[in-house]
Amino acid sequence: MRKKLVITSVLVSAPFLRKCSRSDPNLTQCIIANGNLAIPTLVKEGVPSLDIPVLSPLFIPELELPGSTFTVLLTNIRLEGLENFRLIKADFNLERKHQRYFFEIPLLNIVADYEIITSGVFARSIQGGGKLKLSLDQNSGVIDVDLDNYKKNGDLHFKYEGWELGWETQRILYNFSDLYTSDTVDFPEFLNKHKETVDYRIKPAVQKLLLRYIKLVLDNVIEKVPAKGIFDV
Repeated sequence: MRKKLVITSVLVSAPFLRKCSRSDPNLTQCIIANGNLAIPTLVKEGVPSLDIPVLSPLFIPELELPGSTFTVLLTNIRLEGLENFRLIKADFNLERKHQRYFFEIPLLNIVADYEIITSGVFARSIQGGGKLKLSLDQNSGVIDVDLDNYKKNGDLHFKYEGWELGWETQRILYNFSDLYTSDTVDFPEFLNKHKETVDYRIKPAVQKLLLRYIKLVLDNVIEKVPAKGIFDV
């Protein structure tokens, strides 16, 4: 006799999430408040059951900031400050596909080893390097994303599509130490001369990192936690 296969739905435990009522006239404010309550746990402790790693400090092996005449190579990167990510405003409506979230991060600190590599006709040459601390002050941004839904094992799930992130930082401060330089380059002068260029490259690189990890957190939560684990009917 053939056995009948029964598929059951498993609600992934997400104790850091507080539910909002879908009928709440202040649903957007509830989403913002509950999101901000959850962020410190998500970022500082991670959630293994949702495949969310610890994000502060966040360790990144390597980040290359390429250019036409020289490249900045960052290695052994440590990023701190994501636990202070705060939602400040949202345009959230379950009946409408497009969603928008406004956020701020008061301060991001990046500590890394770095090298400046110049490009020649036939080869690249390391001109100097050392230890670098970057402080990105007064950061703010907006996430634009489309919200859709689907059924999995009988449960309604949400999914995000079409991610876009706009991001600005008001000030970037540099602290260089343990400098070493080639014999042909006055490295401090080189850095001062090209500060605006380095600033220009740092911003989109950090923006790409932010989008990667914001997307990782939100995608993993809504993929593994059914709608009934996020909202009360």
